[in-house]
Amino acid sequence: MAVANAECDVAERCTGSSGACPADTFAPSTTKCTGTCNGNPCDGQDYCDGNGNCVDNYLPSGTVCGTTGNTCIIPATCTGDMGFCPPDDFADSATPCTGTSSGHVCDGQDKCDGSGNCVDKFLNGVVCKKPVGYSRPIYCNGKSATCPVATFLEATSNLREVAEAVPVSEQLVGLRSSSPMMVLGLVCVVAGAVALVTVRN
Repeated sequence: MAVANAECDVAERCTGSSGACPADTFAPSTTKCTGTCNGNPCDGQDYCDGNGNCVDNYLPSGTVCGTTGNTCIIPATCTGDMGFCPPDDFADSATPCTGTSSGHVCDGQDKCDGSGNCVDKFLNGVVCKKPVGYSRPIYCNGKSATCPVATFLEATSNLREVAEAVPVSEQLVGLRSSSPMMVLGLVCVVAGAVALVTVRN
C-alpha cells in the first residue's frame, strides 16, 4: 500500500533569487520510510516509491514467525503479503518428541498429543533390575521413568524354590560348619521363607 509520506516528499526551499517556489521533488525509491503497517512479526523495511509515497513491505513468504523450539508445534510462516503472523499448526500424535522425563531406565519414546504438547511415555513389562541372590527381576510398570522399588515379598519371592532345590542333608551339613552369625542369618532367611509360604497358602 502506497501512502503520501513526508519522508518521501522532499521539502522545497526558496532559492533566494526568485519569488517562485522550486518544483516539487520526491525522495528516491532507495529511501527508507515508515509505512502504515509497522511492528508486526512479518513487517519488513518500508521504502519510498519515488513519487512521494511510502510503500509497505513485508518479510518474504516462508519466513518463520511463529513459535519455535517445540517439536510438537509447527511454527507459522509469513505469507509475504501482510504484516501479521498466521496461527501455528500442531504436529500429529505420531510425532516423536522429548518430554519432561528423559534418560531413565523406564523411559519410553515420548509422543506429541496433536495439540502442541509432548506426552511422557514409560516402558511396561521390561526388566529394569536384574535378579541378585534370592531376589527376582524388577520390571518397569508403565507409570514411572524409574525402576520400581521391590517389596519384601517381591524381593524374596523365590526363597521357597531355593530352599526346595537344596537337599535337607546339605542344609544340615552347611549349618554344622557355619559360624554362629551365619546360622543366625540362615534362621532369618528360613523364617522369611516360612512366612512367605504361609501368606501364599
